[in-house]
Amino acid sequence: MDDAIDRRAGAAVFFCFFLSGAAGLAYEVIWIRQLSLVFGTTSFAVSTVLASFMGGLALGSWWFGRIADRTERPLRLYAMLELGIGIYCLLVPFLLQAATKVYVLTARSLGGSFYTMSLVRFLLCAAVLILPTTFMGATFPLLSRHVVRRLEGVGRGVGGLYGINTFGAVVGCFAAGYLLIGSIGVRGTTIAAALLNGVVALLAWFLSRSAGGAGRPAEADAAGAGERRRLPFAHGLILAGVAFSGFASLSYEVAWTRLLSLVLGSSVYAFTAMLTTFLLGIAIGSAIISRFADRIRDPFFAFAAVQAMIALGVLAISPLLDRLPVLFLVLFEKMGSSFWLFEIAEFLLCVIVMFLPTLFIGTTLPLAVKAFAGRVEEVGRSVGTVYAGNTIGAIFGSFLAGFVLLPLVGTQKTIAAAAGVNLLVGIVFFLALPGRRPARLALSALAAVLFALLVFAVKPWDRYMLNAGLFDSPRFALHQVGEKGFQDYIRSYDIRFYEEETYANVAVSYESDNLFLQINGRTEASTTSDMSNQILVAQIPMLIHPDPKEVVVVGLGSGITFGSVLTHPVDRAECVEISPAVVRAAAYFRDWHDDVTKNPKGTIILDDARNYLLSTEKRYDVIVAEPSKPWISGVSNLFTREAYEIYRDRLKPGGLLCQWFHYYSMSPTDFKITLRTFLSVFPYAEVWNADNNVFLLGSMEPIQIDTHRMEERMSEEKIAADLDRIELATPYLLLGHFLFGEKEARQYVGEGPINTDNLPIIEFSAPRNRDAYHHEEILRSMLEAFPQYQSYPLVGHIADEGGAIDFRLGKFRFASPLRWQSGVASMVRSVVRSDRLEDVEGPLVAYRLEAKMLGAEGRELRMAAFSRAAFPEERLELTMERLSPGVGSIVRSEVQGQAAYSATYGGERPSAALSWFYPPNKLQYLLQLFGGPADSPESLRALLLAGSTSEPFKPR
Repeated sequence: MDDAIDRRAGAAVFFCFFLSGAAGLAYEVIWIRQLSLVFGTTSFAVSTVLASFMGGLALGSWWFGRIADRTERPLRLYAMLELGIGIYCLLVPFLLQAATKVYVLTARSLGGSFYTMSLVRFLLCAAVLILPTTFMGATFPLLSRHVVRRLEGVGRGVGGLYGINTFGAVVGCFAAGYLLIGSIGVRGTTIAAALLNGVVALLAWFLSRSAGGAGRPAEADAAGAGERRRLPFAHGLILAGVAFSGFASLSYEVAWTRLLSLVLGSSVYAFTAMLTTFLLGIAIGSAIISRFADRIRDPFFAFAAVQAMIALGVLAISPLLDRLPVLFLVLFEKMGSSFWLFEIAEFLLCVIVMFLPTLFIGTTLPLAVKAFAGRVEEVGRSVGTVYAGNTIGAIFGSFLAGFVLLPLVGTQKTIAAAAGVNLLVGIVFFLALPGRRPARLALSALAAVLFALLVFAVKPWDRYMLNAGLFDSPRFALHQVGEKGFQDYIRSYDIRFYEEETYANVAVSYESDNLFLQINGRTEASTTSDMSNQILVAQIPMLIHPDPKEVVVVGLGSGITFGSVLTHPVDRAECVEISPAVVRAAAYFRDWHDDVTKNPKGTIILDDARNYLLSTEKRYDVIVAEPSKPWISGVSNLFTREAYEIYRDRLKPGGLLCQWFHYYSMSPTDFKITLRTFLSVFPYAEVWNADNNVFLLGSMEPIQIDTHRMEERMSEEKIAADLDRIELATPYLLLGHFLFGEKEARQYVGEGPINTDNLPIIEFSAPRNRDAYHHEEILRSMLEAFPQYQSYPLVGHIADEGGAIDFRLGKFRFASPLRWQSGVASMVRSVVRSDRLEDVEGPLVAYRLEAKMLGAEGRELRMAAFSRAAFPEERLELTMERLSPGVGSIVRSEVQGQAAYSATYGGERPSAALSWFYPPNKLQYLLQLFGGPADSPESLRALLLAGSTSEPFKPR
């Protein structure tokens, strides 16, 4: 900057651009989030939003670059644009409401074809974003025109501005992702960003009126200094070079984001860390080059050298990137004790991948402007043109990397291809330089040889390493690695299907009779531990609804849930799946769902589920929402009040929504917020339980459970076969998964915040607890919310009055999961009594419910030994005969264990009698749940008889 400009005023101008960068990146994060809620989170939809945003920046930079050189007060125009940005952005939410109505109307009118709706998305995005993004793009050339007074200062001025603006973007990205949206919401963050624009506008306007800050016509350079000797076709060469460099940079960002999502996961914090690190490297690189750019005698050579350095730096680190999961576990072991320490570890991993290349990427634009600018009077035009070219290249890089390179050649080769683009640009620039042709040829050949060695000598990444999903349960992974060793642990399964596609990396793996689906390394479905949940989430609403004919399932996964829906005589069943690779992967599970992809009654729709249900006019009897992890970005959009309102609007009268979600990695507060959000939309609701999962059943009308109708349906061949896989043969066994209805649910959650699109509490809170395991605390909170004898939730939800076990099941369900979580599986609840053997239905319910509580074979043998010593053999045989057929060995062991336990009871105090089975801190809950005082014999008797008699237990 010219010495005549007051240093304080100059610093104030840079401070303005810092704040402008912070606000601009916050807007980008917010708009991508808001527009994705309307247009969907498919890769194409998100890329359309990003293209609209970046296209506006390019247009503004190019157009106002020409205006900047003609205006006498560029700083004043900059102030006006900042004010316009702030005011307009406050209006964007209202414009989005109008755009949503137009989008829905168009989708329903035109049938929602892919190409038509893609064009509609782009046009609507452009209509909403074109004005503010054009203004944003204009700010860089305007301030460059104000700051740069001499051609010899263009590198320092432009590099400094670009660097400080990107530093602001770093702060804006970090603040929006880590602090603001999760605490004050999208609207609050928008207002905060708009206030920054207002502050910048006032400060810039004041500076434009002061003597030191006034924008003045650029001083004429000394004779011969106003123009720089340029190469033939220099402008075209530089524009092409900077555009291809932008192409490569965004290709890196896309590929690195995919890679790091396999290491860090897909939470909002992981993505924020990635983008923040990417921007930070660019900011530092630009700031460094601004100190030296004007001393560089040949910016063409420097630009070429930087391109080669980017390529070689990227490829040098690439062979080590598949070892990141190892480093992740090491860092987690050292720094996983708190959220912020863990986030520092995430940033360190991002720095390893991105920092060195982005440092060189940050030097590209200042060097390109330095080489491009021929006259100081055209600084604005030069900056605007170069920035526009770089941005247009970035748009193409984002699209081609995401939609062509990743699916075609994978992440590793996408990175290599982008590095090849950088190297090619560098070689072309080397060869275009005048003089010393042999040296230029030798340098270019050397760079090409190094590139070839780095590309072809590097082994393919270890897909087992990257697909391990260690981020999902790092404590468990550390335990397993400690027992088996790292290599044995990650290679304990066989990958049978693996595909890198636009949306995600999808794998199907096999281990010990378990076939499981992985998406970005995270296990999403399996044929063992997840089987009961995949079936129950479909069968519960399908069996309760009086006549389900039209059904939609959100998320295909393994296809087992969709297959369970298709066991019923539906007229039409749809499944909305966002990932084509998941559909292909589901074929590997055909033995578990009769190949739903070929069922004539089933239709698979490739789309974002929320977007599809928003834009369709169809209504359904049952909606099954299978995505179950609300801490994943994208999936989190399905757990807000607005998402449930979309579900509600797509239900027919009497229709049911069944939402599955995990609570094993949620805090009690987050669990209640999720449940409270569901209840804020559905006046009638039920909560069902299966191990560490719950199923929320919602309707706009009272939910009636008719066990007679259930029994008829469950006797149908296909449905019976489906339920037999999880040992549910009667309605009462299914009802054993019932927890409570809407009255008890509302009492449990109380008053408090809910999860909304504006304030997505769960998306920002749940990742902080994903490895904390609060499930036992959640179960305890349920117990404490329902004091003894207060209510029997299941009563009133059974349509017939003949169910003698209704009262028992009412409170029985709370104790069962608590004991399972405690790891005390050997406790048995129902007593096999000689006078009740003729009534098998009552005990069978309890036996079935308790079957999952038992695990180790040693425990079964121990209980069998007690049984032989304490129970008459003929009575045991009779009991086993009455329970057969269809009762597995675990259930038989349950009977044996119960017999043994009943024989050991002889008038002891309950705490003493039960201490063999329970840790002391869990015992009091179980005794109080079923009996009177915590240490009375009656408590124990009630506990033992709760699942054995054909009469409902009524406390005295």
